[in-house]
Amino acid sequence: MALARNPHIQCHSIVDERSAGFVGLGMAKASEKPVVLCCTSGTAVLNYYPAIAESFYTGVPLIVLSADRPPKLIDNWDGQCIRQEMVFDNHILSSYSMPSYSDKEDCKEEIEEILEAAIGEAIMNQGPVHINVPLREPLYSNIPENFEFKKGEFRMQTGNQISDIPTLESTKTLILLGADYKENNALEPLLEEIEQEEKAVVLKDIIANKGKDSFASYDAVLLGKNEADLQPDLLITTGKFILSKSLKTYLRKHKPKRHFHLTESDGIIGDPFSTDPEIIKGDLEENLKNISEKLEPCKAYFSFWQSHCNKNKVAQVSFFNNSDFAEFWACYHIGLSLKKETILHLANSTTVRYFSYLKEFIKTTTVQANRGTSGIDGCTSTAVGFALAEPNKNHLLITGDVAFFYDINALWNKHFPKNLKIVLLNNQGGGIFRYIDGPNKLPELEEFFETTHERTAKKVCEEYEIKYLHAGDKKELEKSLEGFHDSKNSILLEVFTDRYKNEEQFNKFKQL
Repeated sequence: MALARNPHIQCHSIVDERSAGFVGLGMAKASEKPVVLCCTSGTAVLNYYPAIAESFYTGVPLIVLSADRPPKLIDNWDGQCIRQEMVFDNHILSSYSMPSYSDKEDCKEEIEEILEAAIGEAIMNQGPVHINVPLREPLYSNIPENFEFKKGEFRMQTGNQISDIPTLESTKTLILLGADYKENNALEPLLEEIEQEEKAVVLKDIIANKGKDSFASYDAVLLGKNEADLQPDLLITTGKFILSKSLKTYLRKHKPKRHFHLTESDGIIGDPFSTDPEIIKGDLEENLKNISEKLEPCKAYFSFWQSHCNKNKVAQVSFFNNSDFAEFWACYHIGLSLKKETILHLANSTTVRYFSYLKEFIKTTTVQANRGTSGIDGCTSTAVGFALAEPNKNHLLITGDVAFFYDINALWNKHFPKNLKIVLLNNQGGGIFRYIDGPNKLPELEEFFETTHERTAKKVCEEYEIKYLHAGDKKELEKSLEGFHDSKNSILLEVFTDRYKNEEQFNKFKQL
């Protein structure tokens, strides 16, 4: 009631806590400010866990307020009582417990101290915090007619600047921008200058969100590459996760001599290439500028990468122009139809991987995906939250059938955003397992890996009053896309493909 009656807070009532957690995550990504998740005691709070884990690994600020029962009732067979204190302990910045009113009558100062510490940590360290609030009955007899609201002041802070960049001796420098849900336009001019002077090859993850990409087809280039000709002497990384499995495999095999990782965060720094990176903490732009000033042009290395990417782009265009209708072809065609200002949301599993290979053909530079834990459980809900927080922009979610039906309660939202459109790739199962060596050769593939089904989203759209379109061949897809992106209302396009043809087409693509 305190949240709902605060005129400065916008509240959304979402019944499914698992979906609500991801809606909050999407809102926090869009606003780059903390979002509060508030729920009752018991299993309700456990349903937030997938979103909290994603928040923890991607560095998105969330504040979880969970109601709890008094400590004396826990484990005493009372209703909605579970062990809630520190329940997220492995995937949370900090956990706090409010004092129980049964123990103290006046604890206003203590409550304010806890709130300031929790909110400050969520903002400054960029991640989730948990505040557990034990309440005793009667809950509704002493409700004040008016609530008093105190406004706190919390500011972002970054790490100390490190200016003593080591002396560099490199003839082949690779800059790799990892996943980052935040756009950082300040870096773009500097990166363009580095490329113009041919001081480094700059690769950008599909969700790096750092402007245009000169080497967009690198993931496809490295798909079948084992030679060391593209190996860097110096690797410079920023951001977090790297989607491209081919790039990770390549750099693990052909390691650079040195690896610098630039960060502004105190969070976890991974070592995805087993290169034991040297951490340089501080302002990204300033540190990258300091490094670039010490770099010499690597023209031959730059040209070599450029040649590979250009050849691959030509090969891809020829491949898709001569391909039959299948899932990958549909993604290529949808990518070409995108408008630059559209914010593209990609569900996990096959979808985000397809578009990592197709980056060269995507006009939009803003791409979002839940790559912290790479789960399918909240892809739609996260896109819903993001679109709600940015109502003046067009959003497109491209998702697979399993991810969509798994998170179907994302549509159970009276505030469902009209500016969100959905493309549902329905291949009747988890198609990604056909592309993974191991599951694709097992007799249990269809039943236990793909979990094949015969469901469609048509009745779902009728239930939630979302306009429904479908396509099962090239002509139907092209016709359905006419006016699709300009629709003023929420709309879903379901693209039906054959999983065997999908597998065949992708295997041919790998041969490029």
